[in-house]
Amino acid sequence: LQQGPFFAQGPCSEFENSTAFFKVTTDATSDLLTLTVSSYEFNQPQIALLKSVNCSNFTQVKCATGTNGCVLMQYITVTPNTTYVVAI
Repeated sequence: LQQGPFFAQGPCSEFENSTAFFKVTTDATSDLLTLTVSSYEFNQPQIALLKSVNCSNFTQVKCATGTNGCVLMQYITVTPNTTYVVAI
């Protein structure tokens, strides 16, 4: 795991710690997405929902930093049949 992603601007904070990336593809009827992370390993988990066509440049959709080992992003508006990247 490496640091990143890093953002020149926008609402998301830099991911300064090791980051795991996951791919999520919505189906034809998707309109909302909820993401949650819970960990005993770190106190302030960071999560971001991103769009990317090349896994190098990211467009920020939504991001959050948690407390007490938990972070929750609810009711994120998504586009059907679209691939997103989740950074944790």
